[in-house]
Amino acid sequence: MCAKILSWIRFNAFFGRCCRAKRFLLVLDDVWNENHGAWDDLKEVLRCGSKGSVLLVTTRIEKVALMMATMDVHHIGCLSEEDSWFLFRQRAFTTGVEEESHIAIGKTIVKKCGGVPLAIKALGSLMRFKSHESEWLAIKESEIWQLSDDENDIFPALRLSYYNLAPQMRQCFAYCCLFPKDHVMKEKQLIQLWMANGFVPTQDQNDLYFNGHLIFKELVWRSFLQDVEINSKGDVTRKMHDLLHDLAVSIMKHETCIPEYGKVMDTPKTLRHLSFDIPSIRASLDNKRKLKFPGVSFTVTYMSSRLIEII
Repeated sequence: MCAKILSWIRFNAFFGRCCRAKRFLLVLDDVWNENHGAWDDLKEVLRCGSKGSVLLVTTRIEKVALMMATMDVHHIGCLSEEDSWFLFRQRAFTTGVEEESHIAIGKTIVKKCGGVPLAIKALGSLMRFKSHESEWLAIKESEIWQLSDDENDIFPALRLSYYNLAPQMRQCFAYCCLFPKDHVMKEKQLIQLWMANGFVPTQDQNDLYFNGHLIFKELVWRSFLQDVEINSKGDVTRKMHDLLHDLAVSIMKHETCIPEYGKVMDTPKTLRHLSFDIPSIRASLDNKRKLKFPGVSFTVTYMSSRLIEII
């Protein structure tokens, strides 16, 4: 049975069991699916709740909002210039010392972020490590800002933050695109995968894992990884914001392939990484753990519930 159908059946049964004849609040965050049929199916499941139940949906696609809305759509605004500057200052001037020249340049940079908190935090964290006026001017006048005609597009700000990472941090961040959106990444597992791919450099007398831990902490500080939690087993976990996941995918698009169930995809000649949804691919592995594509086969060296590493 298709993994997606099986997941839907399980959700249907679970929701009916937990919420039947009860009043509930269900939040669906960052919805992308524009399929009317899928929305109609979901509405039928939700009818099991009692009167007064609420479904709250957030999306970046107006078509989705209009399709799912039963009342007026609420458009969430961006931060004001004052609030944007306050957030930027918290990140950029942690010592409390603010140079006059830095303030003027910083306010111009903040305006370019369009009031989007993620972009402001990422650039604020970046500027914290730049003490010279020339470095601030270089960010303000970067040509990357000219790549988009949309003043609300925050990708230039995120790319600026990415390109100012150390090379090993850029590799480690971009590698995270192999995980699905909203995937909870365990710190230990992620660092071990970075090490296996040779992304973590040897430095001083520190061991590789410790250096990987430092990279992990730096990516968290710069907002490339977020939502820190410690699970019941004591594992430290993080997630990646959807927009940063999109950035990582765009950076690695010529080196990665993430096949979708039932779809035929062309693999680039520069392919270095494959990531699969395990339920839909497990049956494709032969008894020697070989995974075959037209003209090439791979040996599976690592398999978790969501990720395969191959050679």
